[in-house]
Amino acid sequence: MAYDSLAPRKPFVARGSKIERCSGCFLPAQSCLCSDKPNVKAAAVFWLLTHNDECYKPTNTGRLIVDAIQGSRVFKWSRTNPDSDFISALSDQRYAPCIVFPSGDGYQQRMVESAALSGKTPAFIILDGTWRQGPGVCSD
Repeated sequence: MAYDSLAPRKPFVARGSKIERCSGCFLPAQSCLCSDKPNVKAAAVFWLLTHNDECYKPTNTGRLIVDAIQGSRVFKWSRTNPDSDFISALSDQRYAPCIVFPSGDGYQQRMVESAALSGKTPAFIILDGTWRQGPGVCSD
């Protein structure tokens, strides 16, 4: 997802809001990573499912995955109005979508083995955001 300077969002007024930032990686200009970002072709893609407010935060490290691995994408999540592109991506027969989550008791029957992907490209879905604004608990 490219940065949209016209997208409606709350102003960033947290600590560091007065620092001059790179428009590509949102890091402080003197720490810009844009020229050092790899462009990796991998056997898998990553889909970052994120809250609208998280997309433009300078501390969003999930964006680094999407910027570095070819074919990876960002989808904005709204519980009541899911991104139609995300719904379409889930139905795309080229991919085997897998949600990334911590392991735990009772999850073994839901774990994916690489043989179960049957030649499809793994699409690892990463839920990105803070606990209060994360994809599963946003207020809209």
